[in-house]
Amino acid sequence: AGPPGRGDHGVHEHLVALDGVLGEGAQGTTFQGTDLKTGARVAIKVFDVGRAKDWKALQLFDREADTLKTVEHPGIPKLLDIIVDEETGARAMVRTLVPGESLAAEIKSKGPLSEAALWSVLIDVTDVPKPRWAILPASRASARQRS
Repeated sequence: AGPPGRGDHGVHEHLVALDGVLGEGAQGTTFQGTDLKTGARVAIKVFDVGRAKDWKALQLFDREADTLKTVEHPGIPKLLDIIVDEETGARAMVRTLVPGESLAAEIKSKGPLSEAALWSVLIDVTDVPKPRWAILPASRASARQRS
């Protein structure tokens, strides 16, 4: 079998057992599941053509898949496969399941992030060295940048 996103979308490598819903958005649902071939935990992001407002949403889904093919970062799910139903246009991305609570769940349970916590999240996902001013309150950081 070829790499993810190959032209023969009707045949794919990943058969999965769905275990539950991770989240829902405007154009689809993300499920958690198990890859039946490897036993690995996976996330399956399903694009629902019927819920899309226009074809731009479909293009954005495809662009996300193309981007994920090239990104390697421990905090970003790795794209394992793309499944396309040629008759309906429905699409699904099979991705690795990154352990931990989602940012949305964290905010729901603990409230909005502080500036320091937001910088921590941004730095974690970008692998950028932590700037000294990232933990200062906004007013002190602004004063420091002006001096």
